[in-house]
Amino acid sequence: MQKKPDGNFILIAASIMVLSAASILLYRPLWFDEALTLMNFVHNKSLTEIYSDYLIPNNQIIYTATLAIWTRLTAFFNLNYDFGARLLSMIYSVISIIALYCGFKNETGGKRGILLILFAVFQSVPFLLYGTAVRGYQLSFMLLILLAWSVKNICCKVTWRNITAYSLLSLLLTGTIPTNLLGIGMTVGLFMPELWGKWKRIAALAVIPFVMFALFYLPIWDKFIKVCNLGEGLSGRFAAAIVPYAAFLLNYSIIVIIGIWGWAAACQKRKIRYKNLFR
Repeated sequence: MQKKPDGNFILIAASIMVLSAASILLYRPLWFDEALTLMNFVHNKSLTEIYSDYLIPNNQIIYTATLAIWTRLTAFFNLNYDFGARLLSMIYSVISIIALYCGFKNETGGKRGILLILFAVFQSVPFLLYGTAVRGYQLSFMLLILLAWSVKNICCKVTWRNITAYSLLSLLLTGTIPTNLLGIGMTVGLFMPELWGKWKRIAALAVIPFVMFALFYLPIWDKFIKVCNLGEGLSGRFAAAIVPYAAFLLNYSIIVIIGIWGWAAACQKRKIRYKNLFR
């Protein structure tokens, strides 16, 4: 007999996240980037105009398109414009939490393990800030979780449904932020223990995101290249690339140290499956 989904737990996890963020952050003033996104790339723009108007990275095209549709819907219900715009990222946050629970409960030690992870995620400052920001980062986070789910399914069995899901998610991710290619690669890397030796699957998972990237940006390639040449207010391309990623590396170095220690401890005790530990 199949067990019924633990709907109550999902509801509680999502509700805690919503309440913890919505009480304050949904009502904060717009940042400069958020206001620029709304004024320059969303307001009174058709979806065709949003796609072709790729002048600066503030137009995270897929996110901007969904935001344009969403703000028109919220206007129909007379919601405050700024509040309604932030609400979309909140919805992506809720979906992310539910997807984490439904997709990876078994890989993280059951309810107790996933509860710890969910608590760590939705109480972290970056998650709360970007989970209510009028930017495409929370959409990227949600899509990466769904992509990880599709990769997990591909590890078990290759079907047209699984490959189509992976391809579509790759298209949406790169169409939101081009550097999500890095996130896709890291996500696939999490499943290398299951994929090792399945070279055709590894090749497909590696090639598909670049194909989707090309399909999305080739029609606006000249504009894409000009955006890549922007320095983001820094002295050169090298600095523009290093500064933001160095900030992430400072945080991830701590995680790597903890991960290595955990792996060594588990190898001594031999009580933890190496595949789950790898993640």
